[in-house]
Amino acid sequence: MKRAWLAALTVCAVLTGFCGCGKELYPVSGTLVWEDGQPATELKGATIYFESTEHRSVSRGAVQESAQFQLTTDRPEAYGPDGVPPGVHRVYVIDAESTLMKPRFRRPETSGLEVTVPLTGPVELRIERAPVAPSPEIETNPFAVVDQAITSISAMISRLWTHIWLHSQETPVDKSSGHASVAPHRNR
Repeated sequence: MKRAWLAALTVCAVLTGFCGCGKELYPVSGTLVWEDGQPATELKGATIYFESTEHRSVSRGAVQESAQFQLTTDRPEAYGPDGVPPGVHRVYVIDAESTLMKPRFRRPETSGLEVTVPLTGPVELRIERAPVAPSPEIETNPFAVVDQAITSISAMISRLWTHIWLHSQETPVDKSSGHASVAPHRNR
């Protein structure tokens, strides 16, 4: 019985020792910048991903307030970055507010960003801002004035029609209480 336990313990120790073998990770950190070179601080909280098809892994890291990031592969981010496997990685960014950067940077197939690990220093990744959509207040609509006038005229006609209809239906009012009578309407 003791030998069975000892054999099982030995097998577990050997298997535990082999876990993670051959997977060397390199520290990767860097900064996200806009096309003009300014740090992309608006992307605070976004997640940056390094996808390795060679190692079939995805490394990730949260973009900090300063637009900097550090990547981890196996370890949860709360425990700090553990690094990235060597080789070529396709890079993409997932942001909470999808209107800040061009949509192509959200997919590894279309981002156009590639990084080869190991690096000699921090990486700087340039991304492009999304085009600014015109504000509804600024957008000029040639029919807006006409639409506003028609809406106003329609409201006035509705009020006038309601006033005329109410007077044509004159319900007798009890002068002592000021309340309308509930007697049925008589034809005149």
